[in-house]
Amino acid sequence: MLRSLITCAGVTLLGASAFAQAKSHSLNAHSMLRPVTSPVRDAGVYHLGLGTWTRHADTVNGINNDVIYANTCPTGYYSGLLTQEYVADEGRVPSANGPVLCDTGLLSTNKGCSCSYTICGFQIAYCSGLPGLASVNVNVGFQSAYVACAVPNPLPGAAGTFNLTSLPGAGSSVQGCWLVTVDLDATSQSFSMAADGASCTWLATGDVATNHLFGWTFQNNTTVTGVGNSYVGPLIAGNGGNIAFVPNPPCSMVDMTRWDTLSCAGQGGGTAKWPTNMSEDGWGMDSQDRFRDDTTGGPISPPNPGCYYFGGNPVGSFHLKLFSLTNCPPPQPGVDGCRQGIDFATNCPCSNNPTNSGAGCSAVSFGNVQTGGAKLSSSGTSSLSGTTPGVNTLKFTVVNIPVNGQGTDSTFLISGPTLQAPLIFGQGLRCVAGALKRLQIHTASNGGSGFATSSWPAAGDFQPTIQARATQLGDPYSVGTVRHYFIQYRQSLFEPGCALPNNFNASQSQTVTWTM
Repeated sequence: MLRSLITCAGVTLLGASAFAQAKSHSLNAHSMLRPVTSPVRDAGVYHLGLGTWTRHADTVNGINNDVIYANTCPTGYYSGLLTQEYVADEGRVPSANGPVLCDTGLLSTNKGCSCSYTICGFQIAYCSGLPGLASVNVNVGFQSAYVACAVPNPLPGAAGTFNLTSLPGAGSSVQGCWLVTVDLDATSQSFSMAADGASCTWLATGDVATNHLFGWTFQNNTTVTGVGNSYVGPLIAGNGGNIAFVPNPPCSMVDMTRWDTLSCAGQGGGTAKWPTNMSEDGWGMDSQDRFRDDTTGGPISPPNPGCYYFGGNPVGSFHLKLFSLTNCPPPQPGVDGCRQGIDFATNCPCSNNPTNSGAGCSAVSFGNVQTGGAKLSSSGTSSLSGTTPGVNTLKFTVVNIPVNGQGTDSTFLISGPTLQAPLIFGQGLRCVAGALKRLQIHTASNGGSGFATSSWPAAGDFQPTIQARATQLGDPYSVGTVRHYFIQYRQSLFEPGCALPNNFNASQSQTVTWTM
């Protein structure tokens, strides 16, 4: 298992500045395509710096480190590189500020959980057509911010890149194709990868995924002739290619990653698959159908240095997995909705738009202090499989509930089957509609910041789980049931311009799909 081999102890920071724009067009690189004619074998874990191997290690199903990038979908081709020729590819490692977008025009757009991640290891894949026992030498490098097809920084072989020597070749076969997982932690060579192209930001509107790319390079440092099968190069991964290599199940865009949670058709499809889903290969989050082909001094004719693709079939990207011990919590089972200024532009009814991003309308707390808006979050799992009374699975927590001079007011967890355009709801807005169910009333407790908080379920509730309480109220859940939840709370203190009977407010909503 990789986790026993990679512990993320050491960190070396690589440069992360953006570079010059690439050419506005790409050249066809079909001449670089070489068919994969042998099985792709797992060589095990290579402990960089020690020069040792852990052979036959289970680097797939047994891995415990998070996979934060996975471009692994096989196409049946590799790119034949000459001596010192390199390719520069790209992808995205998402930050906590990134979006979750169901947009067919964007590849695998998802939210992360940090502004940077310690990369403890990575996996490359390559083929060699060299005869006999000739070994393979390559150089791999990374940069946190990259413009597709730009000259990389650092260049292959520069400080901060990784020389991998004496890797397995073809041996007695005509061709040898290998997966190699590189352990960087054994000699403290782990490095920091800044998220979202080193910016850790994502504009609310008008931004595009290509502004948030990292870059990586694969250079062949093995002496080859470029005649016959005398090439070494990375496996092409992503989409398209030789139909005989189309995997079953088919690849989807964010599979195998820590953030494989998209429910969008064609972008991961279906329910959340966290922890890391190893049942399908991934396309590589925001990988582009182009790459730079260049050299640091070796013979490179043809092609000429520049921007290339394979005509769209296969896609112009290469096999890479990045491993990190993120220590990130599981993703929320609930998806935020009904957010003023994000999901809709309707103003809150008392000129009390939230200042907490994604929260409900703001409220007045004791001392005439604005709460910024109540924010609902979720944790646990929405799985119905194997749940029994007393087992707390899905849990909701609300923060920034106002307090009055005598203490805190009542809060209600409410569910509904549908969403609607926002309606004025006391001093707030409500989007959840249909046959509403008041699941549980609480008196929120002071959270220590002058505001109050509450969680459901809690000791003394009508039922020990959310789904058990819904069943009790005549709304049983089954696999595929979708429910929308929000918090209604009493607001004794009034915003300017608001008065009785509008002595209540609401959080934003969370949508939960109940699963197996």
